[in-house]
Amino acid sequence: MRWRLTSPGKFYDRDEAVVVYFHPASGDTHLLTGFASELLKRLHDSPVELRSLVDAFPDLEGDIPEDERLDAVEATLDQLAELDLVEQV
Repeated sequence: MRWRLTSPGKFYDRDEAVVVYFHPASGDTHLLTGFASELLKRLHDSPVELRSLVDAFPDLEGDIPEDERLDAVEATLDQLAELDLVEQV
């Protein structure tokens, strides 16, 4: 399964653990976690496979089993989809 942005947006990141994201298609502004904003940035240029998104975050590996990393990415993508920021293709 591949994911893509519904519309490229703009980020405002002051390194404060959260990121402001403006979604121009809807005119909405969202306060996102750093993790969610990194997922959106990885989707900026083209649709990306779920597995590639999971593999893109080696900082999550540590003591977290791979299936839990997958769950974290899927849960975050589902939340972003509810906000109409991403969609499956």
